[in-house]
Amino acid sequence: MSASSHIYVPPPVPSHNPPADQPVVQNLPTPFAAPTMKTLMIDPNAILGTRFAGPVLSGNPLISPVAGICQLTKRLRILGGYGTFSLPLVFPAGTILTRYFTQIATSFNGTLPKINLGITANGTEIASIDPSVAATQTDTPITLVLAKPWTVYVSVAGTGITSGAVNLLLFYSVPALELIG
Repeated sequence: MSASSHIYVPPPVPSHNPPADQPVVQNLPTPFAAPTMKTLMIDPNAILGTRFAGPVLSGNPLISPVAGICQLTKRLRILGGYGTFSLPLVFPAGTILTRYFTQIATSFNGTLPKINLGITANGTEIASIDPSVAATQTDTPITLVLAKPWTVYVSVAGTGITSGAVNLLLFYSVPALELIG
């Protein structure tokens, strides 16, 4: 058997237009329904992704028995039209939160709008972000140690919030098991 019979070459991926059978994510209708974690993770600019069942390991086990682990992210699109809410975002056991990245695409309106990240519903133990500022991007380390039940709550607080758009990325690492043999 030749070595090439063991190599998988994925089909080419179109660079601009999605395949005809790929669903196109449309903008959410107005007025907005109460968000779910699924709607927070849908971005109208999203492209078709690939789901992995575990963390990605890198490195040659013949050189080093310790593999590198690719850092993972959860990306959320929070729209002011959702109003106020608090939803749980569950992480795998053993997760280490490393940082969050905030991109304020469009400032939130309303009175005292806040996007909160905490370990309790409406909590601010990780962060309280002001989305009413001008369009900007920030990258902030997370110092909180996440423990059971491995849940972070994403909340929006304030009154009269009807517009605005924020992209939020939560960076984290999980323990990985490599089976060698």
